[in-house]
Amino acid sequence: MKKIKQYLIPVLIIVMAIALAVTMFLTLIYQYRHSREDLINLSSQHAKIVLHTIIVGIQTTSGIRERLHNEKIATNKVLKVLKEYGTGALIRKFEKSGSIYYIICQDERGIIAATKGIKDINSIWSDMFLSHAFNKEKTMHRILPGKKYHFETVCPFRIDNKKYLLRVCFKINSIRTLELHLMRRLVLQGFIFIFIILILVLYFINIHSNIILEREHDNMMAEVERIQQQLRQQERTAAMGQLAAGVAHEIRNPLNAIQILIQRMEREIEPGEICKEKFEQFTRIIREEIKRLNDIVKQFLDFASSRHPRFEKENPVDIAKDIVLLESGVARQKNININFTENINPFLINIDGYLLKQALVNVIKNAIEATPPLGEIIISIFQDSKNTDFVIKDNGGGMTKEEREKAFDLYFSTKNHGTGLGLAITRRIIDQHDGEIIIQSHETQGTIVTIRIPNRRKNESIGN
Repeated sequence: MKKIKQYLIPVLIIVMAIALAVTMFLTLIYQYRHSREDLINLSSQHAKIVLHTIIVGIQTTSGIRERLHNEKIATNKVLKVLKEYGTGALIRKFEKSGSIYYIICQDERGIIAATKGIKDINSIWSDMFLSHAFNKEKTMHRILPGKKYHFETVCPFRIDNKKYLLRVCFKINSIRTLELHLMRRLVLQGFIFIFIILILVLYFINIHSNIILEREHDNMMAEVERIQQQLRQQERTAAMGQLAAGVAHEIRNPLNAIQILIQRMEREIEPGEICKEKFEQFTRIIREEIKRLNDIVKQFLDFASSRHPRFEKENPVDIAKDIVLLESGVARQKNININFTENINPFLINIDGYLLKQALVNVIKNAIEATPPLGEIIISIFQDSKNTDFVIKDNGGGMTKEEREKAFDLYFSTKNHGTGLGLAITRRIIDQHDGEIIIQSHETQGTIVTIRIPNRRKNESIGN
């Protein structure tokens, strides 16, 4: 997922660049089509002018011929006039224009007049376009099939109640020029645009890469700081552990001697009736304090004797059930209910069951001591593909911010007779499992402690 996020922005930049390039080319194509349509419309207007001019000329020539015939002018003179001013002469004059490919005047039977070089042409009825224009008596335009730059305009007209079709075909060289110009423009703008987009893409990718590098650098420095802090904590813990072991051994010997003396006093000294009650009370208090000191010594020795974990595949639910069974008796003495919610289908994880039980017992004991009578402690387990979470929730008095920050410090305790070793031992065990312990607590709102253990250790292969 992290790699996908890293490459998402460059991919989006490239997609945007491609979209801009496509938009540019579509715009140029639209401009080309629009310009081409304008040229075709201009050519059609030009063709209409030529057609109407020729038709007027033909109609005028027809009127002159009829008038000369009515005045009984000699036929040779009539032919001479028609040769100089007739339909063929008019067509030949327009033929001199370089833009006209051909001019044809035809009727249903065939060609009446045409420009030079026209020998064979489609009849009106063999061409659907021509027949449609002829029947509808309307001016129509078309690009000749197979001739990309030839534009034909046809216009039906009548003379002496006879129907004719005049056809004019133009060479639209301007369209070809437009296409060549547009092609050059497309290539030039395309190269410029691609170059600019390439520079922008490289620029943004470089910025994004720098951001990623800075982020990775910050993460790396944070990880280095965390490891250094952890090493300092381990060094401090090791030193304090050696000190605790020495102190514990020094204290245990006098305690043993005091305990032996108390036992001898109880056997060998017979107090009088007046002092007997006080004697028993004093010896009982001394025994209780000796027991408490022995418990403290045992905690110091447990903290000092840190053994290396022995990892095995174990069921986390079984461990939680054992802890609940172990601590339920103590909780019942305070009228506290311990509930275990089993809401998963557990799978085995690699842990040291003995050490993890010790860590959980320390947390649950703290929860029992913080929870008032008739209170409740809820123990839950959650698993996903990466981690297994042991969650211990109580409804006790909660913790202040300062207490949360110092909770794992050696010898810090909010209890009157606490040693401040329980959570320090718990944290060390969790660190040995490459896990983490999270405390969520507010005053008067109870405390939630989450012990998160990875399902696989850092150096453990997937198959193990």
